[in-house]
Amino acid sequence: MKDLNICILLDFYSSLLSEKQAEMMQRYYNEDLSLSEIAAEMNITRQGVRDALKKSEAILKEAEKQMGFAKRFIDMAKELKIIREQTEELITDKDNRDEKLGGLLKEIDRLRALSGVIDYGI
Repeated sequence: MKDLNICILLDFYSSLLSEKQAEMMQRYYNEDLSLSEIAAEMNITRQGVRDALKKSEAILKEAEKQMGFAKRFIDMAKELKIIREQTEELITDKDNRDEKLGGLLKEIDRLRALSGVIDYGI
């Protein structure tokens, strides 16, 4: 069973892999090729492909553990979805607009904190 979270990590950290590792990961996770298909295309053993994939996965997971860019991105995307939904409610529910605006501002502040944005007064 393929771990779809690896696809996300690959988007963020593929530059940390060698060209060959990145190519194998791309083919396995994004193009859905089998180990045997990749091995045949790259003229190496199936076990060699498997070992390279496992090593690459470990590199990506360690990078995420150290930097956390993918988690932060996913969390921010969830917060933005909430902000969008609340904004749509503001448009349709004029009676509770002030209360909803306050909630929306709280979501924006939470998103800013999550993003690590520093307020430079700009």
